[in-house]
Amino acid sequence: MKKILLWICIILFTGCSSEPIISSSTDNQANSITQAQTVSFEKSGLRTYIDIFESKLFYMEMENTNADFYVYDFQTGFKHKIASISDFALKGRSKIIVDDTLYFYISTYYGDGMKNVLYAMDFSKMKMEPISENKYSQKLIPVIEMNKQIVALQGDFFPDGSRNIFLEVIKESGQIEQVTLNSNAASSFTDVYTEHNIIYIDSDNEYLYTLEKNVHASSAEYYIVKYTFNFSTVEAIDISSIFIDYAITDNIGVFYAFDNYFCITDYSGNSILCEYSVDGIDVLLCENDLEYVPNSSNNTKYEIFYVRNTNNIYRLDTQKGTLDIRNYDTENGQSVIRCVLAYGNMLIIVKNSLLETDLDEKIYFLSYEE
Repeated sequence: MKKILLWICIILFTGCSSEPIISSSTDNQANSITQAQTVSFEKSGLRTYIDIFESKLFYMEMENTNADFYVYDFQTGFKHKIASISDFALKGRSKIIVDDTLYFYISTYYGDGMKNVLYAMDFSKMKMEPISENKYSQKLIPVIEMNKQIVALQGDFFPDGSRNIFLEVIKESGQIEQVTLNSNAASSFTDVYTEHNIIYIDSDNEYLYTLEKNVHASSAEYYIVKYTFNFSTVEAIDISSIFIDYAITDNIGVFYAFDNYFCITDYSGNSILCEYSVDGIDVLLCENDLEYVPNSSNNTKYEIFYVRNTNNIYRLDTQKGTLDIRNYDTENGQSVIRCVLAYGNMLIIVKNSLLETDLDEKIYFLSYEE
């Protein structure tokens, strides 16, 4: 029987809602965010905040099918236009930073279809350029880093319903290699399956993790499978009950795994954060619109989460296994968080005003102190 820690989740038809049993921080958040470096941008639903590297905020603005990319540097106060892409179609949430370069996929219109382009944004040179492209059916491509190698989950889907799922590994030399995982790991724990699918991948700099689905004649089973960087199987964790009990669909928007934790968000907006051990799976958070904040810097022991359109940010201490909540409401409930980005112990908090007369959104750059 699953142990429910910190949160009691109530399953609704629209997802899960929760009543927190969680510690609140005693820090003065209002004072902290007031003392942050700030900048105001005009409100725009067509702006996407992509990532932060040191003091540089990287973001994208859309107009029709044109996408312009910018860097705002909090240290200098200047905005730089980096690149423009025409025929823009899609950009997924998945991205990774290796050294001082950010890698992410964009899909652009190409004839009657779309092609996928892997871009590299070099923050030291302030230059963005494509480094590979493909026409695979897989879109919104998950991308991770393993030993300074870029690894993407690729796939082709065929008219008869079959699919070819594989990893594309881009080595430091630029050489590209295709790897098909021998991901029958989950099937060794179950009966013979009729269909197998790798849904998502992640890495914590020690292992490769995959979120996998096995379809039987009458049911589906879900596993997190752990691999070494040589692609040999370590273990498979059955998380089928999580999908059932918490109404998680298999249309997964993001999947993250670190230490003995994992976070899954589906396209319905349901998110769940869990810790697993030999004793079972503990549910730590279950919330609609909960977002995990990836951090490309390794000099922090915390993992950060926030809930869109609130002022709440959660901090998970992965060493102690504790979770606390901080509220960043500095305007008497007149603004809410749109987006949070992290680099080391620095946060970017983008807040939107709820007042129709306020046409700006404020961006705070601050230290996330103990």
